[in-house]
Amino acid sequence: MREFCQMLEILMSTKILHKQLPFSPQTLIELVCIELHLQSSLFCIQGADDEYRSTFEISSTNGQIFLKKKLDYEKHSFYIFKVGVKDRGEPVLVGKPADFVVTVLDVQDTPPMFVNLPYNTEIKETATVGSSVLRVTGLDGDQGIPNELSYRFVSGDSENFEIDSTTGWITVKASLDRDSASMASNGGVYAMFVQATEKDKPGQQNYGNTTATAIVTISVQDVNDNDPQFSQTHYTAQIHENMQNGVPVTFLGDMMRVADADQGTNSHFALTVEKDGQPFYDFTTLPEEVYTESTVLIRVNNSEALDYEKEKEIIFQIVAREVDTAERRSSTATVTLSILDMNDNAPNFTHSQYLFNVSEDATVDVSIGDIFAVDDDTDSFARVSYTIRGGNDKFRVDSLSGALYVQGQLDRETTSQYYLSAEAIDGGGLRSPAEIQIIVTDVNDNPPLFRRSDYEGVVREKDATFLRPIVVEAVDDDQPTTENSIVHYRIDRTPVGLESNFTINALTGEISLEVPLDYEKLNPDLHGKIVLEVVAHDSGVPKLSSTVFVNITVEDINDFPPVFKPDTYIKHIMENSPEGTSVLTVTATDEDATSPNNDFFYRIESGALDKFRINFDTGEITVESGAKLDREDKQEYHLRISATDRGNPPLTNFSDVTIILDNINDELPRFLQSSDAVRISENADVGQSVFSYVATDTDEGSDLMYTLLKNLTKAFDNNGDEIDISATGVDNYFDVHANNGTIFVSSKLDRETAERVVVKILAEDLNAADPRPQSATATLTVTLQDYNDNPPTFQPSDQFRVNVSEAENINSVILRVMTTDPDKSQQVTYGLERFTTDATGVNYFSIVEATGTVLLQQKLDRENKSSHTFIIVAKDNGVPQQSSSATVFITVADENDNIPQFVAYPATFRVPENVSVGYEVHTMQAKDYDDGDFGAVVYSLEGADNDDGNFQIDPVTGQLTVAKQLDRETKGAYRLEVMARDSDPDVVDQKSRRAALTIFVTDVNDNAPQFLPLGPSSPTVAEIADIGKSVFTVSANDHDEGANGQVEYRLTTDTNATVGDSSLFSIEKSSGIVKVAQRLHAKAGFYYITVLASDKGAESKSTTKQYVIDVYDVNDAFPVFVHPDPNNPVVQILEDVPPGTLVIKLEAEDSDTGRNGLVEYSLDLQQEDPRTLQTFSLNSTSGELTTKVALDRETVENYKVVVKATDNGIPTNFSKSLTLLVRVKDINDEPPEFDRKTIATPFEVKFKENETSQACANVSVATDKDDNSEFTIICYYLVGAELQDMFQLDKSGSLCLKKDRVLDREVTAFTNLVIRASDDCNTDVTPSPLAPSFAEAPVLYDPSDTSLLWVRVNVTDVNDFRPVFVRHDLALGITRDVQVGKILYNLRDEVIDYDTETWGVSRFTNLTEFEAHPPRLATELADMNVGSPFTLFPNGSVKVNTYFNADMSGFFTVNVRVIDKGGLSDDALLRISLISDNQRLKVVFREGVAKVGTYRAEFSERMSAVTGLRIVVDKVQTHENENNVAENDKTDMFIHGEDLTTNEIIPAVRLLRIIDELSASTDMNILLNDLNIVEFKETSSSMEDNEMEKKLQMALILVSVILGVLCIILAVVLYFTYKRYSRKLKAATALAYVNSGIGPQETDLYKVDIPGTNMHSYENSNPIYLEKIMLEGDDDGQTSLDENALTRQAFPGFDEQEVCMNIFPEDRGPRHPHHHHHLPHHHHPYILNHGNANYNNNNNNHSSPTSKPGYLKAVITEHETSKNLQANDLAKDTLHDDKMMLSSSTPSPSPVTGSANSSIAERGLKARGSFQLPDPIRPIVVGGGSAVSEDYDVDMEYEDDDGTVTCNVNGLPSTEI
Repeated sequence: MREFCQMLEILMSTKILHKQLPFSPQTLIELVCIELHLQSSLFCIQGADDEYRSTFEISSTNGQIFLKKKLDYEKHSFYIFKVGVKDRGEPVLVGKPADFVVTVLDVQDTPPMFVNLPYNTEIKETATVGSSVLRVTGLDGDQGIPNELSYRFVSGDSENFEIDSTTGWITVKASLDRDSASMASNGGVYAMFVQATEKDKPGQQNYGNTTATAIVTISVQDVNDNDPQFSQTHYTAQIHENMQNGVPVTFLGDMMRVADADQGTNSHFALTVEKDGQPFYDFTTLPEEVYTESTVLIRVNNSEALDYEKEKEIIFQIVAREVDTAERRSSTATVTLSILDMNDNAPNFTHSQYLFNVSEDATVDVSIGDIFAVDDDTDSFARVSYTIRGGNDKFRVDSLSGALYVQGQLDRETTSQYYLSAEAIDGGGLRSPAEIQIIVTDVNDNPPLFRRSDYEGVVREKDATFLRPIVVEAVDDDQPTTENSIVHYRIDRTPVGLESNFTINALTGEISLEVPLDYEKLNPDLHGKIVLEVVAHDSGVPKLSSTVFVNITVEDINDFPPVFKPDTYIKHIMENSPEGTSVLTVTATDEDATSPNNDFFYRIESGALDKFRINFDTGEITVESGAKLDREDKQEYHLRISATDRGNPPLTNFSDVTIILDNINDELPRFLQSSDAVRISENADVGQSVFSYVATDTDEGSDLMYTLLKNLTKAFDNNGDEIDISATGVDNYFDVHANNGTIFVSSKLDRETAERVVVKILAEDLNAADPRPQSATATLTVTLQDYNDNPPTFQPSDQFRVNVSEAENINSVILRVMTTDPDKSQQVTYGLERFTTDATGVNYFSIVEATGTVLLQQKLDRENKSSHTFIIVAKDNGVPQQSSSATVFITVADENDNIPQFVAYPATFRVPENVSVGYEVHTMQAKDYDDGDFGAVVYSLEGADNDDGNFQIDPVTGQLTVAKQLDRETKGAYRLEVMARDSDPDVVDQKSRRAALTIFVTDVNDNAPQFLPLGPSSPTVAEIADIGKSVFTVSANDHDEGANGQVEYRLTTDTNATVGDSSLFSIEKSSGIVKVAQRLHAKAGFYYITVLASDKGAESKSTTKQYVIDVYDVNDAFPVFVHPDPNNPVVQILEDVPPGTLVIKLEAEDSDTGRNGLVEYSLDLQQEDPRTLQTFSLNSTSGELTTKVALDRETVENYKVVVKATDNGIPTNFSKSLTLLVRVKDINDEPPEFDRKTIATPFEVKFKENETSQACANVSVATDKDDNSEFTIICYYLVGAELQDMFQLDKSGSLCLKKDRVLDREVTAFTNLVIRASDDCNTDVTPSPLAPSFAEAPVLYDPSDTSLLWVRVNVTDVNDFRPVFVRHDLALGITRDVQVGKILYNLRDEVIDYDTETWGVSRFTNLTEFEAHPPRLATELADMNVGSPFTLFPNGSVKVNTYFNADMSGFFTVNVRVIDKGGLSDDALLRISLISDNQRLKVVFREGVAKVGTYRAEFSERMSAVTGLRIVVDKVQTHENENNVAENDKTDMFIHGEDLTTNEIIPAVRLLRIIDELSASTDMNILLNDLNIVEFKETSSSMEDNEMEKKLQMALILVSVILGVLCIILAVVLYFTYKRYSRKLKAATALAYVNSGIGPQETDLYKVDIPGTNMHSYENSNPIYLEKIMLEGDDDGQTSLDENALTRQAFPGFDEQEVCMNIFPEDRGPRHPHHHHHLPHHHHPYILNHGNANYNNNNNNHSSPTSKPGYLKAVITEHETSKNLQANDLAKDTLHDDKMMLSSSTPSPSPVTGSANSSIAERGLKARGSFQLPDPIRPIVVGGGSAVSEDYDVDMEYEDDDGTVTCNVNGLPSTEI
């Protein structure tokens, strides 16, 4: 047969198709045909499905086969087809079919799959860690090329388990607890997802998912391992006494909870009440049985046991005990039950009336007596509190003890007896009243009171009587007819030493002198002021008295002259003392006690020579202005000093002063050379001298000290660069000897640091005087010469570390060292020391001496010696030679030249098959003596027996361990090889060694018995089955052999089929037959037992399985009522409930189960009362008994209802009857109320302010009229409050502050609340806000609603505010004439304390003494021996202690403190200024005194702010009009102003002007309007002065006119006067020029030029006075004035008189021209001529001219009319502190005093004095008066400081003008 085509059968049969080829048509095989006209076909074997057949397609024309569908290895791994062929000829020839086989290659496109699903198992919670739970198994879906799988948890509750990634075994990882919260939440089941992942082979390509996930559920079986647990071991509860049965107790704190953490029947427990281990039936629990957890109520079961009076507390136990478990676990909680008392007894007073006596002088808190009430209740209901009403708050009662106390000041004269009402209130609000009568007894409590606050008297020294009699008078307000009102007087206190000088009439009070007073013998501290303390006392018991001060002023006389102490002075001063230098101060004292008798002034009588002057007031001698002292011209001065007092007559004394001039040092020192240079070696010793620099000083006694100016030192290195001397220490190289100038080395020198040093030397004269300092400087340059003192230094350090390979060649360069030497021109050589050698003694290393190069001499071997150390020494060539060394450390680097060597090991090992993964078989050890990687051995495991990977070796430690769980049954022996190789980085060079070992797996008992399944149904048994009856048989197999495969059976404790400790069933040990072990009657239900099957192996394996047995019921039990209690079947119901109301829900139990235990309820048709069936209905299923009609307690109070419970048992049912007693209860129809008759409105309670603890008060005062105690429980609610969120009211009536809330009495003294009483205790009320009200009731309070109570909370005070001064800068002005002992000020008026009087101001004190300002004022007071000018009393009063002189000025300051009764305080500064009346302004207010006093401080502050001054309010008083009539609606305020900077008192006129200027300002207008100010005006004295000034001005005008006329007359008179007195005037004028410093004073020629001075003139003599002497004593005419060129003339026939006057230069005008009106009107002095010159010494151009002593002869004539002058015309006119100046237009006052109708001439006046004149002044002549035959000398001293002229007129008192 022809072959039409050739089939490539071989190709076709071997062609392999990949299942991932695309399933679009593709040619797989092309047939090769010999002839073209063929037709092909493709068909498969019989039995293939459509999908199989349609997978491929062949072209009939060309034989190409196409893939039409996607291949799937898992469905078809291969395809077999027949390929047919036929031609198209005629006839058709058919070829032999060929087999076409397609083999599908598998690829990774199918995920793994788990087998043996589902994975569910159970495990006990007691399973140990590591226990196997179950195994998950997976297979790769690609079976053609399967991969190994690994397992892991991916999600779920896997934290307590772990899975073997290779085997899939799940084991316990952590302990399990079925009772934990997390387990309870998921039902005791762990659910977790396990993922199986394929392990890819190298180069494998995946085409699909390679993971699969399966869920594993593990149920944890509960074990009874928990006791029932109470939430607390101890509970505290309370209940009111007499509560009915069934009422639960109230827990104080958390409710009782009990729970058992176990599950199922393990958590079923019963609750019982026990006491002292015995059942306690007074209380029951609800519920009585609990499954798992429950809240527990304790209910009263015996209400008679609740009797507070018998037992206040009951302690019992609640026991929770398991019911269904064999262990019967239990726990106990103790309950402490407090029985609460009910308030049923009101307090009773022991007396209905009380009578007490109390003395009127009883102090606050004195006890009067006690009231007492008894309450038969206990605790809070028996706690009685007391209140009283009446008595005008004079009494109080202790609310707890009932003690009565005095609360206010008593006064029998005001009220002699009091009637009070007392009330006792118990803790429950019950009250009882009583009456109290208190009689106030009289005491002597009114002291005599003086009619005046003090008394004044005046007595002259040595007089026997007062100028006016002094009589004191006191009045006693006690009854006139008693001893209490008889007044006696006595002098209680006198100054020391004056006790016998005064006496007083005890009855009349008149004070008289017993012994006259001597002023000088008085205590100086008294300052002539004697203060007597007079006491007036009555005759009562005790005697009362009062005191008054009697101020007696003693007038002094002048009887002591000044005395110098010492009388001779010697003083050295420097010759260069400048003008004004103080030389010394002479001191004199005057024993007279008062001014002016003890006031004196100093003057230089002689010896000053224009070089010195004296301060007439202080006695200080100073160098005169312009004086030049020169010790070489005059070394000593001898001055005669006088001191003259101002008494009448004045007294004088003298002292001698010697002033010696001392020399001074004033020459500068000098160096001979200003600079020099020196060289020194740098190794010079410290202290070695370098150079000596000497300076000279020409001064005598000079003392030169040398100092090196180190801050000016400069230093330069060898390069000439300047260096930092401080940083390098060069500034300490040199120093100098202070006494001789020798410069020496002070520290170690170093040329390398500094080669050239430049220093500065200072020479200073320590005794230099002027100028200071005196010094000279010089410069020294020091060059340091080099010295070889530095060794070579290795760089960079003296240690070198080098690594050298042990393979290094000999003569290799190992190291090259370098050194440096700071010395000059040094060469260094190197050598080795302490080097190492090899065994032959040859050194390993050598060094090139010149270069320092180290070479290798011998081959190194690290294994023999791993390191080398040697020393290189470097030496220089200096002298002395210096050297240094460096240490070289050579570390030999390793080479890999050693093979690892195994340590001896056993060849075989035996391992039990049950060892855990990681079990150590053996640790292989191999050593490699190389270092690092070359010596690090790595281990690996090889051999054919290790393909399964059951063993592994640690590559580092060589530890051989089990890698997978072994199974001897699978493989019993392993032959392995261990390879050890080093870690050479180059793998080619690694060295290795192998070791062979064998491991045998030994067998263990590792298979537990497995239970065989039972039949399809669970075992059952009837409850009446006999003991021993077979129930069912269990069977189990064990795959182990021998004893390990023999199975035994027993029951475990994991069962609920127990009664007590006995099981209901048993099992035969060998056969597994389960039998009935106990009677099952009444035990129907499902029971489970746990059967344990165990083998008999050495380590027995066991398996447990639970079987459920259905014990089915047989109806053999009757129903039993459980609710209500069959022993007490009583129920209550209110009478007003509507029909259908539930009465009780009956509960009956039947111990049978199923239908047999199903109970139905019914009413017995045979009732005692037929109405019962019409009244009640009973639900047969639920057991609910309800009313059918409305109940009426008045008709039927009790019903007896017979109910029946019937089961549905088959074939016979059973029933049980119960007679239920239904009691109809009365309703609550009386609400609580507050009794308006017994409870005050408002009801007041007290809270202490700032109370931080939770303060409370009781408001439970409501009553309930219901008879049933159940309806009398009252709850209280806060319905309204003014202060929101401040109070809380519990339902018992305890009103408390909320936590963290405090009251502030100063903000809220009281607040109102509205409280409601209700018998509904189950509601909550939110209080409404109340508007604050004071007297009116709150809006929410309705008096007609008796359930409401208006409560007023009074806030009691604590000391939480310190007293505060209204102003901390207090000021007061007082006049200088203020009386001693006068109370100036009361600080209490300036203090505010917001606390009540209980904590109010206690006392005042001064922190400092009263300080006087300026110091002059303090000095004046000290001179007066005044200690403290004021006294501050504890009550705040400030009293004056001294008199003030009229010329005193200034102010006093003191720091004061106010302290309250609680110790809190505040400080202020008090300023008291001395002022005059004309410095005050009066401010008139249109308000009363009380109102103005309130804004006294405000006025001061605002006026000060407006004016910029310190405005001080001195006093406030009722306004008086011009007629001195008081106007109560107006107020006068007296103020003064002070400058804030200088503290100067502002004159009233100026202050008023300032206020007037500010009157247009807005601030001033606001102030005037706000404070209702009428006007500002001067005080009356100022206004009177102004009026007087105006009158005087008019008088001056008139006087000026008269003086103009008199001038004409006087011109004529002066002409004749000049003729007569020309010689005298010439002498006076000439002498004035002489003593003014013009021309020499001591030349005879100059004296001859002055008439009358050639014989009798001397320094300080008066030529006019000398004339009188010469005229009276010389008769020879040789000294006649005619011989001195002046013609003597006859004296005219009118009187002459000399007076004192002020003389001023024209450039010093009068200070107070407005005072000129004080001049006497009838005096007409005027100035004939003035000299007008400005003499300025030493070019001092200042306005106050410099003066020289001078003398003036003034001839003053007086007309005959002077005889008619009155004494007062010549009286001294006081012009305050100011002095007058005589000018051409202003008359000068007369300073001379005289008696009436007498002239100065008639009194024989003489005057002497000295004065200072700035320039020559022409004589001043005042004409007028009658003829007098003699002249009078006037000496005057003019002081440039204040313009005072001091006159002495023939013994009269000196006068200041």
